[in-house]
Amino acid sequence: MKRSVVLCGSQQKKEGLYKFYDDLTALGIAALKPDFEGRDPRLHLLEESERIKDPIYRQHLESFVRAHLERIRGADVCFIYNQDGKFGVNTRLEFDYARRLGKPIFSLLPLPAYQQEYVEAVVEEPKHLLPWLGEYIAILSAPHRVNEVSEWQEALRIKGLVPLAIYDTSPRSLHRLSTADVFYVYNPESKLHEDLVALLGGAVAHGRPVYAYDEDPVEVCCNSFFHPRRVRKPDDLFALLHLNGNGTV
Repeated sequence: MKRSVVLCGSQQKKEGLYKFYDDLTALGIAALKPDFEGRDPRLHLLEESERIKDPIYRQHLESFVRAHLERIRGADVCFIYNQDGKFGVNTRLEFDYARRLGKPIFSLLPLPAYQQEYVEAVVEEPKHLLPWLGEYIAILSAPHRVNEVSEWQEALRIKGLVPLAIYDTSPRSLHRLSTADVFYVYNPESKLHEDLVALLGGAVAHGRPVYAYDEDPVEVCCNSFFHPRRVRKPDDLFALLHLNGNGTV
């Protein structure tokens, strides 16, 4: 299960961000927050371009930034706390750091279009983040299989898992691929089309378990990555993951 969430946001929104953090921990979620304590409170109200004019703040800025990047690296999920749409330079840096590390990303409000492409969901209340904290199962399939994949997604959600349907090699899809804990290739026609082969290569590169509905009779080199070779029902996948009734591995 995804156990930890790191919050990223502006010092100007410290009060709301810390309240969100407290609410997460009250739900039993291991949360990490930026350390905005021990600074001149007047600095919190300024833009970063003004804060760095303060010699003491400027002296310690690098250590502040590096410390929070380490929190992001150690967390399972990144949450952008962009109250009132505030998305400053430090938070943008942290966003891209999390994205490059393959962290699932969520935000309080929609982000600008480019960044929003990589956001799994907009979550306005801490309790609504809970369904996103299970194991991430990437379902790789062809676009015309969307209805069948939806049935798999529903079955996975019931078990407390987080299904990610991936049909192409767009930047968003490749980011979702990097966040997955387990990969499942849904190919009832026993074929692996070009995008599926590319996605499979990405899945294998991440070193995570890969399962499939069926082997490909032509692209036999791909079959060697499926263990076992055929997983036809959600219950078969649950058994492989050793899931019990509450969806934990």
